[in-house]
Amino acid sequence: MLVANDGGAFLFDPALSTAADKSAGLAITQAYRLDLDPQAIDRFLVGTQDNGTFMKHEGAWEHVLGGDGFQCAFHGALSEVVYASLYYGQVFRSDDGGNAFQQIAGMRAARKTSKVLG
Repeated sequence: MLVANDGGAFLFDPALSTAADKSAGLAITQAYRLDLDPQAIDRFLVGTQDNGTFMKHEGAWEHVLGGDGFQCAFHGALSEVVYASLYYGQVFRSDDGGNAFQQIAGMRAARKTSKVLG
């Protein structure tokens, strides 16, 4: 049986309960969201599962934010302003075209807590 997920492709043998990884050499990622720059049609952002957020511009891919990339967007009027988000509702803004990001919303890593309500 062939099993595929965001980690790759595996050939599972139910009789032996083993799985052989068949994804060697494949560049695999799962895209959650993408946005096209309204001012530059050759530039876009992609938020990806487990692999962060990537921007493609000038024909090359650049990793611009780590973690699980989710929603991402270009500002409609300001070409240098880029937004990207992560898990826990964290939202980041870049004012320099995606070179550096500052967190503008969501839980900060140092404040992560879990609370059991009873």
